Amino acid sequence: MNEYLALAIIDTIFIAWSLLVARVIIHSRSIEISLLWISAYLVLDWCYFNGINKAHQYLRDHKFYIDFGHGSLLLLLDMILCYVAALIIISIALKKRTKKHYNTNTEKTLR
Repeated sequence: MNEYLALAIIDTIFIAWSLLVARVIIHSRSIEISLLWISAYLVLDWCYFNGINKAHQYLRDHKFYIDFGHGSLLLLLDMILCYVAALIIISIALKKRTKKHYNTNTEKTLR
């Protein structure tokens, strides 16, 4: 039961961070800044899951066991699912950003 609580906390932090970054991508002024945020987001996601894995190893070495399965398979699957979710969130944010900026530019030309 420990592992389900741990995964819920990991995923809640990930989703909160992802939605914050998606909001920044949508409201950024230039595409270059959006691409910079996307790159930083993907790198920080990798660092986040690497840190979780290191924390899991540290806790295991100090006799605090969270059973994520053989070879931390549950953590690995969660990381893969979060990366897929990250790609979906990025694509939705870019689509909304494009639509928002297209509508803004269209209104300016109509005036």
